[in-house]
Amino acid sequence: MLSGGAWGRPALWRPLGYGGLPPEDQPSRGSSSFVAVAKLASGATIESARAELASLSSALEAEYPGQNETVGMTAMPVRDTIVGDVRGWLLVLLGAVGFVLAIAAANVGGLLLGRASERRSEVAIRAALGASSRRIVGQTLVEALIVAGLGGVLGVGVALAGTRWMGVLVRQFVPRTDELGVNLAVLGFTLAATVTAGLVCAVLPAMLTAGADPRATLGETARGSSGGERSGRFRRGLVTAEVTLAIVLLVGAGLLGRTLWNVMRVDVGIDTAGLLTFDVAPPSSDYPDAAAVGAFYDDLFERLRGLPGVGSVAAINIAPLSGSFDGTRVMLPDRPDPDERVSAQVRTVTPGYFATTGLDLVAGRQLEDTDRAGNAPVVVVTQALAHAMWPGEDPLGRRFSIVDTTVQVVGVVADIKHLHLEEPSPPMVFFPYDQQLVAWHGRHMTVFMRVAGEPLVLAGGVRSTLTAIDARLPITNLHTMDAVVASAAAAPRFRALLFLAFATLALLLAAIGIYGVVSFSVARRTREMAIRMALGARPREVVGLLFRDGLAPVLFGAALGLLAAWALSRVLATLLFGVSATDAGVFIIVPTLLLGVAVLATLLPARRAVRAEPMNILRES
Repeated sequence: MLSGGAWGRPALWRPLGYGGLPPEDQPSRGSSSFVAVAKLASGATIESARAELASLSSALEAEYPGQNETVGMTAMPVRDTIVGDVRGWLLVLLGAVGFVLAIAAANVGGLLLGRASERRSEVAIRAALGASSRRIVGQTLVEALIVAGLGGVLGVGVALAGTRWMGVLVRQFVPRTDELGVNLAVLGFTLAATVTAGLVCAVLPAMLTAGADPRATLGETARGSSGGERSGRFRRGLVTAEVTLAIVLLVGAGLLGRTLWNVMRVDVGIDTAGLLTFDVAPPSSDYPDAAAVGAFYDDLFERLRGLPGVGSVAAINIAPLSGSFDGTRVMLPDRPDPDERVSAQVRTVTPGYFATTGLDLVAGRQLEDTDRAGNAPVVVVTQALAHAMWPGEDPLGRRFSIVDTTVQVVGVVADIKHLHLEEPSPPMVFFPYDQQLVAWHGRHMTVFMRVAGEPLVLAGGVRSTLTAIDARLPITNLHTMDAVVASAAAAPRFRALLFLAFATLALLLAAIGIYGVVSFSVARRTREMAIRMALGARPREVVGLLFRDGLAPVLFGAALGLLAAWALSRVLATLLFGVSATDAGVFIIVPTLLLGVAVLATLLPARRAVRAEPMNILRES
């Protein structure tokens, strides 16, 4: 049956039917590569299912102590398995959107506050002529809602244009992207956010104009007052709020940026440059036994080595960063205690795999052509497994039991990434393909080709080679290994870049807000500055005064922002890699950057104010 698979990828479904497979394709009881899906019975809960599975695990452990000892089962909702990995960062992203909205609302509120200050005399005259506070506040609210409504309409238009592009961009690591769209729920949320933002933006101007005494206001205007201390406190409060929110976003962007930098510099364990990879699986109907499958791969490898630019060819049953896994428990003969068993990933490789992929040999030897059926079973292990089983000891020559077989360690290779770049490298065991110690590992293989030059140039030759052997066999997942690693880094890269975009927008909005407030304050105080300079104040002193007034709310906001960022950094902890959630570098660089922007935003209007001729200002006022 064909269907849309996980996260929109095509999928082919077939009956499990292992009873009809040949012996070499039968998985053993020790295999842990399957996930069961079940529907809860009526009245059952996840907790009751977990209790029942725990009881079943105990019974299986007693019946099959060799394979099921210390192996448990649990249950979790399917929704958690689908969205659990992305729910956290989507909530963080939603928080970032909320912060940007709050900064934008503060900016608009500041503009409306400035407009209300400019219109204080008009409002005072209207109040003196009998206009009620309700009508005056209503006008302010209507103006704010009109501005917010226009912004909401523009935002919906941008969302309609960008939804499809965003879905394509994130579909490889975000589930259910085919359901992305602007529906009634989204429009309802947008309407609610628009109205709320409009009301929030109008609160401060309404508070400023509603309770003012008309006679006092007209007297202040006649004397050239700047609009009252209450208005100044409101404006400084808006700057503090903007800076606080911007600091939190910038700290988050800095932490995620450090994470992306660390992910991009992760040592995968193999040399990805010049490495071409693809999957192939000869079916049991045409290749019924291990001999036929082995002959197929021998022929394929021989032909691939003949292609121009190919240095070497090898294969593994599960490729690094492929998203697949197969693990089991490793037991030492002299340590029968189940608690001392080590969980390990199991792989089957052909001779030359380590050399082809560039996986460093740390000790001993590689798996060779002589490691065939009939000879002593041997394996190569990673450093992680050697350290877990024989810490501080030489693992070469040691024996252990795995998948019902006692094997001897002949080599140790460097650790390699398995599912994700951010995870620690797991313990791994590599079996020789020709010994068929893990029977079901020999059919589906991922082939690696070390190529001189651009690997994808050989894509056509690879397809032609396989067609010449068996025209019915498809090639899947034909990629360069560099592309595979880039795909594995796509999720942290997208998170960091998107968060950086919001943080940059927040920084820009905060800079605009600071500049607007300082410019408005300077404009309202031009008469005061002119009098100061006429009485002998030097321009440097006037600039210093404006700097102190302009930067005070910025410094206060930066302090609050750092405290908030420190408190919220734990939310980001699960999304970080190689960097602490309280990284000192980020917490120092971010406020320094914002303070630099605030200095520039304050310096420009201050310099403009002191360059004006005092007598001209006094004459005009």
